[in-house]
Amino acid sequence: MLGKSQAMKILSLLGLWILINVHNPLFSQEIADVDGNTYPVLSMGEHQWTTENLRVTRFNNGDLIPQAQTAEEWLNASKNKRPAWCYYEDEAGIDQTTVLYNWYAVQDPRGIAPNGSHIPSINEWTSLINELGGVKKCARMFKSNEGWLRPQATLVHELNAFNIEPVGSRYTCLEASFNWYDGQSKGRYVNFWTSSHGQYGIYGNHANRIGVAFDLDHLITDARSKTQFENSDLNLKGNGFSVRCVIDPAP
Repeated sequence: MLGKSQAMKILSLLGLWILINVHNPLFSQEIADVDGNTYPVLSMGEHQWTTENLRVTRFNNGDLIPQAQTAEEWLNASKNKRPAWCYYEDEAGIDQTTVLYNWYAVQDPRGIAPNGSHIPSINEWTSLINELGGVKKCARMFKSNEGWLRPQATLVHELNAFNIEPVGSRYTCLEASFNWYDGQSKGRYVNFWTSSHGQYGIYGNHANRIGVAFDLDHLITDARSKTQFENSDLNLKGNGFSVRCVIDPAP
């Protein structure tokens, strides 16, 4: 019979093995969008996730996604519930490495996710978060260790290959500004659309997102039940957010 110390040692080793095999990044492939951009894929939890933000500007059938760079163009797209994308823009100019989408582009039936992948639902995000230890551990595992307004030494995990950078967002409620209430969003925030949304009454113009902030050590989640949504926990579909994708399950 094992002694208490031996049993504890075995449990510790088992826990370490699970940690390594669940969290250890496995870059098994790349996927390409219709524009030819390629995205590394990382195995995390039960799924494989892209480790770079989507930057395609065409739907999968070849149609152009309308670019709405000016505030007027962006607000018109939101008002008319039309798909749109833009580059992040601030007083320093346009950042052509960051592409933001409204939710109408995310859910357009022509598709923006590379073939063989899809935009994750709030349930898929929540499953990943739970598998990896909750909103605090995930935030530290997901954040890149550069680019954030505040030093992230205490907020970044050594296994941070998901590489979420603070690329900023665009806010319909602030007249299509790229600035949040505390100033420019680049360096401070990043938000990711999910495929999930509110369907009833005042919630019909809102959808779920996952957010990461420079001054928080946890993810901002909109995880609700499938039928109950609170307006304060959802985001306007006209906002400009980033997108990550999940590889489709094998048939």
